[in-house]
Amino acid sequence: MIFIVPCILAILVIYVLGAFYNMGGDTLGLDCDIFTVNLNNFINPISVDHSGRVSLFLKPLQAHFGAYEGRCYLGLGLIISLIYIVFYNIYSYIKHHDKKSYISLHPMRFFILLVCIVLFILSLGLTVRLGETSAVTKIWYPMFIIKILSIYRCLGRFIWPVYYMIFLYVIKKYKEIMKSKINFIICITLLVLINILDHSGMLIDYHKYYVSDFKYESLLTDPIWDKIKKNKNHIMLMDDMTIDDVLIDNCLKIGKDLIKNGNTLNKFYLARYPEETINKNTIEVEKGLLNSHLDDNMICIYKENRENDIFTQFEENFDVYYANGYIIVCNKGYL
Repeated sequence: MIFIVPCILAILVIYVLGAFYNMGGDTLGLDCDIFTVNLNNFINPISVDHSGRVSLFLKPLQAHFGAYEGRCYLGLGLIISLIYIVFYNIYSYIKHHDKKSYISLHPMRFFILLVCIVLFILSLGLTVRLGETSAVTKIWYPMFIIKILSIYRCLGRFIWPVYYMIFLYVIKKYKEIMKSKINFIICITLLVLINILDHSGMLIDYHKYYVSDFKYESLLTDPIWDKIKKNKNHIMLMDDMTIDDVLIDNCLKIGKDLIKNGNTLNKFYLARYPEETINKNTIEVEKGLLNSHLDDNMICIYKENRENDIFTQFEENFDVYYANGYIIVCNKGYL
């Protein structure tokens, strides 16, 4: 009962905050099987955003696309510690036959273990994978559970509490094994130093990235953007922002500049927006353009590398400007 009450309260708080509204959005269940944990993630130093290297000693292993969301590489120090603890437990069990030490069902210990098992299973998504393509088995969930899981989308991140619990377990186990406080401190210090050394390449790369001077330069250098900003228009970003990272980054910068000057946007990349729902309005506006109709206060912006011939048709009925790699479409004489 002591554990059920906090869980119910947590669910109620999440419900009040709107987490269960339109559960799953337009990508119901799809991402639950992409951004997940691979069975090798604990020993797999998958590269991170601003560094191509994570481990100084171990090479990255193959993993499915999306496994990077469940980053939980333990580090060489912790991996060595876990191997040592496993062999110590086996030796201690054989020597002392102390079954009680390993089969204890203390309520708090059992609850923590149960939570870790549940979170680990959830982090695997709908398919248990080992390596790049190997699907070990499928995990079946009722549709109601999939709806709830779709809220979180990146299920691989459920592994993080388990990841931290492994650290705490190792520290606790070392304290039990080492009878002397000095020996305990030495072991933990060595563990930390080995892990820091193992991650040193990544730490250096991140340090170089964040100490470098960042100077914000607007992408919108063409004079036409000044007219757009002054008119306080509603801007329609007509291209899909999730095509690639560069396009997402450009849309972020465009959005920052335009919103700061009082314009409004049809979509703006915050996290994982319900893409299909938001794009419906974009599709309707483009249909209007093809039928020679566009609201007076609305301006449409496309990427210039879009491969189609509709812009020739737009030029017959609208003003079309080419600026900074973008195509701007608005009503005749509006700007």
